[in-house]
Amino acid sequence: MKICIHESVFPADASIENTLARAAQAGFDAIEMTPAPGRPITLETPKDECRRIAALAADCGLEISALSSDAALDRNFAAPGEADRRGAREQIIAALDRARWLGADAVLIEPGIVGAAGATGPYTAYEDAFSRALDGLSSLRSEAEQRAVNIGCACCLNRFLISPIEMREFIDLINSPWIGAYLDTAQIPTFGFPQDWISTLGHRIVRVVFGGLDSGTDRIDWEAVRHSLAEARYNGPVLLREGGELAKIRSKVLNALDES
Repeated sequence: MKICIHESVFPADASIENTLARAAQAGFDAIEMTPAPGRPITLETPKDECRRIAALAADCGLEISALSSDAALDRNFAAPGEADRRGAREQIIAALDRARWLGADAVLIEPGIVGAAGATGPYTAYEDAFSRALDGLSSLRSEAEQRAVNIGCACCLNRFLISPIEMREFIDLINSPWIGAYLDTAQIPTFGFPQDWISTLGHRIVRVVFGGLDSGTDRIDWEAVRHSLAEARYNGPVLLREGGELAKIRSKVLNALDES
């Protein structure tokens, strides 16, 4: 599997040239970026600049794996207001365009928000969130296909899609090979077990984040995760978002994959 590092691991004020060079020197195969103000890519970045950054990455021997647009999308499909839901669609299309121009084949989104952690009440009713998010993502099937860019729906965040069976049902109802699940092993233990989510979702998985590498085997059974990934025939990038000395954090992923 290709080992991918997230752009946020590097200093926010670092140049894109420096970030790409350091990622390549540390032995990573790919980098994931977040379109956000103050970052090299935003949802307004023109095609020529995206192409320039893609060429810089290629010169370093790196792929741009995906855009994690969760931080950039200030609107979501579960919002009560139609204008907000329409805005969410426009933002995701903007992210899909920039991913295509960068040569990335995936965009991470948060499909809906029921409520924040610690909130005493929901932002929106769960059933409404499910219905609205389903309609919104279904409307993007042709947009993702036309650009050949996958949409990965984050799980366990914002108290939405908190079981693998529910995530599987949600994806199957959308019924598009371009829309699937984006799994973060650090998020799942609050609600279940990563290996169980991987087995249940199988071919629907767009990306996997290896989070919680320092949590110990009492929290994540990495051998079981490896077995489930093999059974699911997942061969996409494995993403790391944790900071630290680059060579060491890369070795943590290799250890978790049993490829050291």
